[in-house]
Amino acid sequence: MKHPLVVLEEQGAHALTSGKAVEFYRTCLTDDALMVVPGVVVDRRVFLEAAAGDASWLSFQVEEPRVVELTRDCAVVQYVGRGRRQGQPEYVALMSSIYVRRDGAWKLAYHQQTPTPTS
Repeated sequence: MKHPLVVLEEQGAHALTSGKAVEFYRTCLTDDALMVVPGVVVDRRVFLEAAAGDASWLSFQVEEPRVVELTRDCAVVQYVGRGRRQGQPEYVALMSSIYVRRDGAWKLAYHQQTPTPTS
């Protein structure tokens, strides 16, 4: 059985490729969430604005996920993210997402991507 946070990451990957990223992440992100992607750090508002105009993910997979529970209400999901955007080579990165439990639900508070040397 998959850890619930791995399931959330996979749902996020599906949202990125199905045009439903804004809908998914609007409910999943904390108000103060930060996303560290190659070359930039963005907050929740900027991420959602960018996701609204981005339908370029053709595929995205969560591979080799591991979950480290830091407390009952905080955990890290680490995995290899593998995806392809329209007209670009395959993107492979080591990814980490930190989730916090707020009001009984897991929310994404921080996400970081470190591209592998082949990306």
